[in-house]
Amino acid sequence: MAAPLGEPIDPNRGAWRFEVTDPELRPLLREFLKQYLGNPPIGTSMPFERNDEHWCPGDATDPMFGVASEAGRLVGLQELIDNGAFGEHVNVVVFDDGLDKTRIPGVWGGGWVMAGDSIPPGTPSEAGHGVMVARTIGLAAPRATYFDCRILPTVIGNIQAFLDDAQDAYHTVLLDIARWRATGKFKGAWIFVNAWGIYSRLPEDPPGDYTGRWDHPFNLLMSLVSSLGFDTVFAAGNCGQFCPKQRCGPDDRGPGNSILGANSHPLVLTTGAVRTDCMWLGYSSQGPGQPALDVRKPDLCAPSQFRDDGDAHLLNTGTSASCGVAAGVLAALRGNWGPNVMSPTELRYLVRLTARIDNGPRWDFRLGNGVVNAAATWRAAKALFP
Repeated sequence: MAAPLGEPIDPNRGAWRFEVTDPELRPLLREFLKQYLGNPPIGTSMPFERNDEHWCPGDATDPMFGVASEAGRLVGLQELIDNGAFGEHVNVVVFDDGLDKTRIPGVWGGGWVMAGDSIPPGTPSEAGHGVMVARTIGLAAPRATYFDCRILPTVIGNIQAFLDDAQDAYHTVLLDIARWRATGKFKGAWIFVNAWGIYSRLPEDPPGDYTGRWDHPFNLLMSLVSSLGFDTVFAAGNCGQFCPKQRCGPDDRGPGNSILGANSHPLVLTTGAVRTDCMWLGYSSQGPGQPALDVRKPDLCAPSQFRDDGDAHLLNTGTSASCGVAAGVLAALRGNWGPNVMSPTELRYLVRLTARIDNGPRWDFRLGNGVVNAAATWRAAKALFP
């Protein structure tokens, strides 16, 4: 089944509606926004000379580059701060290996665990992966409400068994959200954060059943989530051609082979990784995405591979960290523009459109549409949805 190109636009909602799938609209919308944003226009140039450059942490004396405050400057968080946008009343669900409710960057909302798991929500794993993801979300959304949904094993071995569990978890989350809203609880926007993906298709049976099939149940579920007005963010993956993680499959590395399954879904925001100075990280999975899903993946990049300012031992790495940064920006924006004003498709389109680009308005198989630019997205949203 061919993937849909966009979501229906309700003509009765707002004066400025746009069909995100129209290929002729991008330059027209950019021109419209330039009238409001002045010079330099949105999509400003990135501070490096050539797009073919990359950096592998393992080749450097210090595998980390920069600190969290520099990551914030790169993505324009000061604009959000100046406007008091901190993700307040926005609900963020982290589908990962566990959060630490005593160290949540915002408000603790609660959580879910898989059937048979006796460890309560809010308990971090030994690896601390979910804790890191929440920490990077908190750079832009320190007042959001955080929910823990612990689904992620140390390694995804049996792909279908993991997806069955993940699908059950999503269904439970969606039902609870509906129940809460019916009683007036957690009525703000919801963002689902997925800093995980399939690293090797070797155990997939039959091959491509999930990783390349549009109508796999989990991929269809991602369409449902978007239609309900919820934003979903995925990490692109860490199987880029220059320094892929060791667990990446031999044929699951580099351009066209490393953004798989829901990470390649057209109705999610897929995030690759750059350093805090915009240099592309050579482990970041590269597009194009899967032909039956969306070939124009990743959507954009965000910073990763940086330390925390106050504690140099707290490391933020992989496209998981960049996924968290991008999700935090969405949460901060959602505090002002809920899905009743700007649909998930429209927000994704606007974030892509306003990304920092290196050489004109085009998609790139490493950087996507560029590096997330919260300042430009904020100004564009104010122009389109005042």
